[in-house]
Amino acid sequence: MIDLLSLEWPTFNPTSISMDYEKTLMNAFSSHIPDALLQGCFFHLVKNMKKQVAANGLSKRYRNVSDFELKAKMISALAFVPPERLEDALRELRNELPDQLQPVLDYFEDTYIGRLRVHNDGFLARRDPLFPVSLWTVYERTLRGDSRTNNYAEAAHRSLQRQSASNILAY
Repeated sequence: MIDLLSLEWPTFNPTSISMDYEKTLMNAFSSHIPDALLQGCFFHLVKNMKKQVAANGLSKRYRNVSDFELKAKMISALAFVPPERLEDALRELRNELPDQLQPVLDYFEDTYIGRLRVHNDGFLARRDPLFPVSLWTVYERTLRGDSRTNNYAEAAHRSLQRQSASNILAY
């Protein structure tokens, strides 16, 4: 896909790319456009967390208990924490969340931060997360006033699809 895009648009050389959390797509863009800054979409980060809430059988409680919903949203709100304060925020959040949300926080830690592990020498270190902090943090983007989502791109894509469909129907 990226090769086709490059053929059709030879000057295509974006400085940043905002996308969903699709590892294969991210790897493809990283290898074809290595100088572009990859950024995850905050909307899709929240969507992934809601899927985890549902996977843990907590959707009804999320919809019906406002305090529970607020605490669940605190997990996604880690994206607004300065990266250097993330360890402290994660520790505080773990103490604040009800037991039912701990598996959701575990998922977030494994996927977006990296789980702590103890080496044979007793040294603590984090495993590499599936998606590094630099990809999903919106702290700096928020301070700069940059977009935290790729909704504008998705809207443009839908518009192009509609135009293409109407052109095809006209023939």
